Amino acid sequence: MSRLTLLGLQLLVAVVALGAWQFFATVPVFGRMLLPPFFFSNPVDVGSQIFDYWRDPDGFLVEHYTDGDMFDNTLETGWAPFTASGLAQWGPPVTKDFLGIEPKYAREELGAIVTALRGRNEFDVKRLMGMLKVARS
Repeated sequence: MSRLTLLGLQLLVAVVALGAWQFFATVPVFGRMLLPPFFFSNPVDVGSQIFDYWRDPDGFLVEHYTDGDMFDNTLETGWAPFTASGLAQWGPPVTKDFLGIEPKYAREELGAIVTALRGRNEFDVKRLMGMLKVARS
């Protein structure tokens, strides 16, 4: 069997499995749901909430997030205090590594802070103090 045929069959199995999961989790069969809801009740819900974390080549931690929910201008903007605990509404508590206060990254973080403070941007000492306050909250 060629690699292309094998890949095609693997994709077919994945599509059939996801389709069956979606169907049996959302359509009652003989009056009852065959797959009752659990953490994410179906593949569409799973795919609509994706978070992952990457480090770029310079070691900067980046949160990548995608959400299938749709918002438009009819939804009022929500506001909340900016705290470390507020960064983890749907996940585990925020780590020191994520906040950039892990001791092993101290030298790089300090260098980045000094560079940003010397640059022409919106980052100044007042905002730095505010960010440090958040990291300790």
